[in-house]
Amino acid sequence: MLVTPDGGQVEFFQGGDGYTNSVIKEHTFSYIGDNTNSVLLNSISLNDLIINLGLSDDIKWLHLDVEGLDADLIMSLDDSRVKLPEVIIYESINLSQDKLDETNKWFTEKGYNFKTSGWNTIAYRK
Repeated sequence: MLVTPDGGQVEFFQGGDGYTNSVIKEHTFSYIGDNTNSVLLNSISLNDLIINLGLSDDIKWLHLDVEGLDADLIMSLDDSRVKLPEVIIYESINLSQDKLDETNKWFTEKGYNFKTSGWNTIAYRK
């Protein structure tokens, strides 16, 4: 199932052995180059996925590695619809400094401490 911040139909970029497929064209293209192609796929929002799994009041942790979409998915979490996870781990190495700053601001506003370690960042609720 393809998960995006808002759900709905999206263009999905793919190529190579499938390790860099993403809804972000630049991400896939930076690894695959001209061998990138795209398809239209239906997606579900992260909030709807959590709700559909029956975890809206009981999600303890969320671990993401979604080829450049990590920050947008995290910041799409709607705490009026789902209880925010106690722990969030995500791949932060491929994010721009602006996107990292935006995500860190979101974590601070939502009551998280966070620490980057290597390719990943871990955030935990105070």
